Amino acid sequence: LCEDLFTRINHNEDLDLSYSVEVSYMEIYCERVRDLLNPKSRDSLRVREHPILGPYVENLSKLAVTNFRDIAELMDCGNQARTVACTNMNESSSRSHAVFTIVFTQKRHDAITNLFTEK
Repeated sequence: LCEDLFTRINHNEDLDLSYSVEVSYMEIYCERVRDLLNPKSRDSLRVREHPILGPYVENLSKLAVTNFRDIAELMDCGNQARTVACTNMNESSSRSHAVFTIVFTQKRHDAITNLFTEK
């Protein structure tokens, strides 16, 4: 799915269309939210709610990516930063939930009005 997304972006011939892809990766452990793409930050992030857009995590890193390899590398780096502990069944079991988010944005330029629309 991700590889197809970048293939389609790279084959776009409409000069009035542009695309961007951003990712974020967070861990939820013991009611604390951590940014897995910024593992040096040990502070717990706050979950907020925007009146129109809904819930979001304040100060969560969003990194621009240009291909599937970027996504795979960031996911691997984030996985290394996850909280793990020993359990009866597994020596290094993950003790948390993780959410990897991909945000795809399409921007269209209207040549008549010289305005941009985004979705």
